Amino acid sequence: MKITDKVKNVTSTIISRFWGTLEQVNFDFTFDTGKSVNLTHEVYGKSDGIAILLYNPTTKKVILTKQFRMP
Repeated sequence: MKITDKVKNVTSTIISRFWGTLEQVNFDFTFDTGKSVNLTHEVYGKSDGIAILLYNPTTKKVILTKQFRMP
């Protein structure tokens, strides 16, 4: 399954335009198993680069990752 088939119902809301653009992006993602989940990410963009801070509110911890590409 191509990534374009896995991602549906993408919405984006601008939260801030201070130094760069901070957006809240929401989408439905379908795994290879067929299970679908609704995901929300905050995406910070500045010129050609962006950063995403993955945060687990249950454990109150930041999740560090090498690279995450928004579909």
